[in-house]
Amino acid sequence: MLQPLTEAVKALRYAVKTPENYLILLDLLDFKIMTLLYLFFCLYACISGVKDAILYAKNGAETFTWNEHILFNAERFSVLFLVGFATLFVDLNTLGTELLMIACTLSFSFFHNGFYYETARQINRPDYRFWSNSKTSTAKFEITWFLRTNMFIASILIIIFSIIYT
Repeated sequence: MLQPLTEAVKALRYAVKTPENYLILLDLLDFKIMTLLYLFFCLYACISGVKDAILYAKNGAETFTWNEHILFNAERFSVLFLVGFATLFVDLNTLGTELLMIACTLSFSFFHNGFYYETARQINRPDYRFWSNSKTSTAKFEITWFLRTNMFIASILIIIFSIIYT
């Protein structure tokens, strides 16, 4: 039963004996790790949007005398830092790391706001949809559905560029 796995390990060991093949294997691992980090960050953005919708459904913004977006942005930057930190453990070059962080930043609003509006619709805002724009935002800068969609497309293009050229 373990014979195919044993043969695969032997073939892999043989394939990476040359430096060129080893570098190809590292590139493949970098691609997978970078893709997983990006997808994990997108998942976090979705979860954060749901969390914020639940918070706002109970008028959480009125709880504080200061703008609650300070706390939200600190949370986002801490996760972005973790994504950047995680890339130090893989063989990504500096440009690849920077491009990943830029792509994560650009994609955040697409998932976060989309899931925020969908969750708010399910709770108490039947007029909201994934592509909605806020009607009651207290944010200093409101990102429209059109801008966040274009930022998401740019993030995908940056990921593709990074995979091909770094």
